[in-house]
Amino acid sequence: MTSSTQDQDREEPSSDGDLSPGKIAANALLRQLDWLRLSSTLLNSPLDPRIVHDMRVAARRCRVSLREFGYLIGQERAHALRTELAWVSVLLGDTRDWDIVIGRSRKWVEKKGASAPPALARALDVLDAARSRSVTGLVDGLGSNRYTQLIHDLGEVVSELQGSMSDNASNDDVLGTAAKRIRRVAKQLGDRLRGQPAKLIAADLHRVRILLRRLRYVLELYLMLLPEETVDLLGKLVIAQENLGEAQDADTSERLLGSLRASSGPEGSADPELDLAFGLLIKRESRRARKARAQLEQTWTKLPKTLKRVRRLTDPSASD
Repeated sequence: MTSSTQDQDREEPSSDGDLSPGKIAANALLRQLDWLRLSSTLLNSPLDPRIVHDMRVAARRCRVSLREFGYLIGQERAHALRTELAWVSVLLGDTRDWDIVIGRSRKWVEKKGASAPPALARALDVLDAARSRSVTGLVDGLGSNRYTQLIHDLGEVVSELQGSMSDNASNDDVLGTAAKRIRRVAKQLGDRLRGQPAKLIAADLHRVRILLRRLRYVLELYLMLLPEETVDLLGKLVIAQENLGEAQDADTSERLLGSLRASSGPEGSADPELDLAFGLLIKRESRRARKARAQLEQTWTKLPKTLKRVRRLTDPSASD
């Protein structure tokens, strides 16, 4: 399923004057806070899959920013906020996973047209019902006092950071701090690129994707202070992230379809046509998962070279 607006946009700090850590942190968090405040809109209208996706991205970006700027906010406070944002990510992620499998399945059924077995339409109805159940939990969470308090607490952090934006840190000082963080995340990611992707379990691929996304977000936080080459590197990281995403989406779709098939009754039950429809959808996702894993070989080959270039951004003396 094609990712929507926010995850495709570059996160660029404001370019007016020197960029203090407080200014970078405040600007980054404020942008994501605006997305998270969309919950009031979600509670009063059908849940648009694109908005669910964008809010999930916002929660992830907030967590990365809080991790990066915990030394400004207070590590204990930043950790508590990241924990609450992880809870929000789970709520959004459950609905987002159903959006992915529904989007992929519906597209395939529509492509088959008149040749599609009638039971596939009923399978899509079962998927829609599963999504509706997840939406109930999401809406309850977004309408809770817990979520309201989180938005309030993040707003307070932004206000405090905006009050510290006049500090006298130079761009070189800020970049010096950022360089250590960028190199650390790049190393963590590089350490994970061991072994053949076709043999890695889904959890291992998911961890690689998390670190890849974190590296991208950190680079974007400091983009205005980094060389122009960073834009090209970000493009390569996006491509790698999308390749990993295709493999993960196929794995997720196969898993969710399997759980619905099992809950609909054992094979040969009272509704064999529906069981067969789920079998067709699962078989297709299984093929797509194998194909995506095979294509990751190129990603595994190219990523180490990209990571070397990332390290040279912050340490020109780094050798290949």
